[in-house]
Amino acid sequence: MLDLTEAQKKIFYTGTYFNGYKMHFPDLDLTIDNDTLHSEAVTIKESICDEEDLMLGGCIASSCEFEVSEILQNDLSGLEFSTTLEVMDEDGNMALELPMGTYRVNSAALVDDKDYKKIVAYDALYNASADVSEWYNALFPAEEKSVTKLQDGKEVTLKVVEYGTVKLKAMRESLLQHLGIPYETQDLINDDMDVEKTIAPAAGSLPGATVLKAICTVNGGFGRINRQGKFEVVQLNAMHTIGLYPSARLFPSKRLYPVSTKSASDDLTKLSGASDTGPEYRSIRCEEYTTDKITCLNIQTDEEDIGVTVGTDLSNSYLITGNFLLYGKNVEELKKVGSNILEELKGIYYRPVSELKLNTLPYLETGDLIVAEKEAEKVYSYIFSRTISGIQAQIDTYEAKGNQKRQNEVTQESELIQLKGRTLKIQKNIDSVYIEMANVEKKTSTRFEQTDSTIVLKVDSDGRLVEVALGADPDTAKTYFTVNADNIDLNAEDVFNIISGGTLNLSGKKITIASDLFNVTEEGEVEAKSIDIKGGSVKLETTQGTDSYISLKNLENHVYIDGYEVEINVYGEGAPEGTIAELFSYYLDTENLKLYQFCSGDEGVKWYEETEPYTVKQLYIASSLDAENGFVAENYETKNGKKQGSAVYINGEGIRLIKDFIAGSIANNEVEITTSYGDSSGTGQDVETDLLIKAKIVVDALKFAARGSAQPRIYYNGYNVECLGAPFSAANGLVVQGLRLVNGSIVRNLATDPLPSTGVLSIPAPGIDSTRPAVVCNGDGDAAKFSIGTVTIVPSTECIEVQLTNVELAPIRVSYSYWSSV
Repeated sequence: MLDLTEAQKKIFYTGTYFNGYKMHFPDLDLTIDNDTLHSEAVTIKESICDEEDLMLGGCIASSCEFEVSEILQNDLSGLEFSTTLEVMDEDGNMALELPMGTYRVNSAALVDDKDYKKIVAYDALYNASADVSEWYNALFPAEEKSVTKLQDGKEVTLKVVEYGTVKLKAMRESLLQHLGIPYETQDLINDDMDVEKTIAPAAGSLPGATVLKAICTVNGGFGRINRQGKFEVVQLNAMHTIGLYPSARLFPSKRLYPVSTKSASDDLTKLSGASDTGPEYRSIRCEEYTTDKITCLNIQTDEEDIGVTVGTDLSNSYLITGNFLLYGKNVEELKKVGSNILEELKGIYYRPVSELKLNTLPYLETGDLIVAEKEAEKVYSYIFSRTISGIQAQIDTYEAKGNQKRQNEVTQESELIQLKGRTLKIQKNIDSVYIEMANVEKKTSTRFEQTDSTIVLKVDSDGRLVEVALGADPDTAKTYFTVNADNIDLNAEDVFNIISGGTLNLSGKKITIASDLFNVTEEGEVEAKSIDIKGGSVKLETTQGTDSYISLKNLENHVYIDGYEVEINVYGEGAPEGTIAELFSYYLDTENLKLYQFCSGDEGVKWYEETEPYTVKQLYIASSLDAENGFVAENYETKNGKKQGSAVYINGEGIRLIKDFIAGSIANNEVEITTSYGDSSGTGQDVETDLLIKAKIVVDALKFAARGSAQPRIYYNGYNVECLGAPFSAANGLVVQGLRLVNGSIVRNLATDPLPSTGVLSIPAPGIDSTRPAVVCNGDGDAAKFSIGTVTIVPSTECIEVQLTNVELAPIRVSYSYWSSV
């Protein structure tokens, strides 16, 4: 929507102003206006989507057609011109000038044998279909390298070219510069995506419009030329931000409808069937249904590819297929890109409109939200396509097609030569099952086929085939196992027997096994991650004298914050990427000894590394058994790879240690305490042990004392809980996990300061955290004459918007509370 004041918008539905077009041709210093334009013979068409269903991409050229006299001497073919709509009042004074686009003449034909021409012109996207294969092939930085490969048992050195990547934003701007199209500088949702050279287009095979549309699709938007003649990507506002929900029972769950960072209310235009104060529509033809909300996104290479799906609800998916910018990306990369696109799509649903006619509102643009108010209902929709016809008696016609549930017709497969791409294809019918996985870049594919009598596995690597077949011959009633490959190694120096009776016999002088979790060396040494022995007996013998030959060791990790031990809920090696846990859970990275907590922060709810000072202690409880000394237990920590602590003996007898404490107490006894690393520490010592138990409790249910208490009490399951650390007060608000609970009230006299026509009251909420709920209630109980409706958090403006209903013109009090960042 063009940026006009309400007074300027009102010009177009009062009926007291006069319209005039000006087409300026700078190359000829020629301006065409109403003096030579034929009456009402101007038509402008704009569109971002003309498919039967909502389809990302856009990049549809707008057109401008008009008939004009007295220019027979001017050749306008191929010339560019700008179009302006002038609006004048009854006295002939200029009230408003609106840009209506920049176009280039495609044809300027004489009409029959008359003295005037019909001009047909398009914006810059019309010529974007020019071939850009040369530009694409030169876009990516290239480096030639020597690679050694094994072919037929021999090493061969080949020269290969490796291509670097470019960011999607840089690719978009480079393409527009190549096409000579001015553009708006934008930062879009997937602009930081790395683009690889995934195709090898031959000359004449890659239209620029195809590349532009692929770029816009990956950014979840629609390409268009704006009224100033510049390319821009438009993203639709989410419909639920203006209060439209497909079902009342689904409101107001944030899980179903998270708050958008964009506000649709500013771009919503209301059209009435009969109004003296606002814009009217003449007629409307629309569907009886509202399109279902898009629940997930599926990205495929072609129609047989299983692809990658983002979102768990598969009931109404949006399909992206054949987008060469996404070839070769792994699952995690595709999910990241897809999640960003789905965020733009999941709030889009509308009433499909086949035709909506009204007096022209030229300040509206494709992609804008509209609501046509009928007698019994409101029709919420978008402007996908629009046609402006006429000059003084201008008529606007809007269109937004769509099915209730998406049909997802698959895009035709590209004939471009693919350099990268991964596919998973599955076909099933009554006769067979077929599964194929392929990697175009590595030139590999694996195929599994099964019929009622045969199973075949084929592995292809750059034209070299391995085939394994299992089956039963119906003529001989014999089963078979067949392997066809360039090289098959089944070597046994002594015996390798596979017996149908159920015995596998492996024997030889030496047997080695190598794997990540289980290894056997030629010397017979066994290393395994874990061994479970159940039943029978275990017998161990050694010939190495009195050396220890059984060692048991248990590692415990303890983490302390401010002297209190933290309960670790999840362990893992490395950062907790992709791990999901309950709120406020702790995760310990045992590889790097780092502590993380699953909580809310600047980047939403995720794992954050603990910022409070913490200490990680690794406690080993080790036992050993040797032939001379028998069983010895020790308890120690490690620091810088060395033991800290030792085994402990009392009166020469080894004792068992439990963590850092001695179980029970020893008092008033003459005892000798020694360590394995030192002499006696003395006798006659009294040893007493007091165990102090410290715990950190995550309270999930708090009950506060009466409101107004200077130092409120907190109760948990009926017990008073003492707060450690800095006290809090009602003035400062309750602070939990870095968030402060803010309370307040707004008093407003609706008799002197009424609400806007939307009935929405905006409550300032500085620093509001949109991942936590906001609560709004009637501050005067039953005395106030209003009801609370929709409550929406708007992070972009740091406010809470509440829909008030059944409002009377009287003083009211609205109370609220929300969570803000400390």
